[in-house]
Amino acid sequence: MDYPDEEPYDCWPEAQWRSVSQQDGCSRYNLIDVSQDSVDYEELFGGDDFEFAVHDGALVVSGPIFAVNKYGTRNVFVVDGDLVVDGTLALFARELYVPLWVRGTLSAHHLCVHGDAQLFVEGDLRLGGCLVTDLSDAGHLVVHGSTSASAWLKQSTVGALYVDTEMNPIEGDALRTSLVPNLSTEDLFQQALAGGPLLRSEGE
Repeated sequence: MDYPDEEPYDCWPEAQWRSVSQQDGCSRYNLIDVSQDSVDYEELFGGDDFEFAVHDGALVVSGPIFAVNKYGTRNVFVVDGDLVVDGTLALFARELYVPLWVRGTLSAHHLCVHGDAQLFVEGDLRLGGCLVTDLSDAGHLVVHGSTSASAWLKQSTVGALYVDTEMNPIEGDALRTSLVPNLSTEDLFQQALAGGPLLRSEGE
């Protein structure tokens, strides 16, 4: 099963990013507050200079999106409104901290947040499919509003996960036995990007 092409945030064709200086951005966008006191800019960027890239207003993008950013990226990407993804949104990072900050509601089919990805949502998280998380110690998924999804598939027990949901995550042995036949946990990411069913209940 193949991944779609990688699409760094600054290559999303529907987005109109404008540059905001580090000083002005830090005065407006308080990472400590939005991360629930979990991380600050110094921890993410190690004292290096960085900038903000801001899209004003709602942003609607065509999915599926496999968002992998380039090494050397020193930006905080802010959608100053709702983010709507027509399909699956999958965020992956390894030893690279590029925050995606949605100031409104994030809507998508499946949402996958893996590795060291950094996603902060001030509004609600509304998914037509599943929430799939496989974070590292440094990864963040923080949702300030409510979360709705058909299921939460939780592959790791680490990372900063602040999600207000009444769903109990499916994990461990229960996750492996709940997946559609012949789908392993290693293939969850690809299957979600393909838009296919993840759970036996969806495939029936």
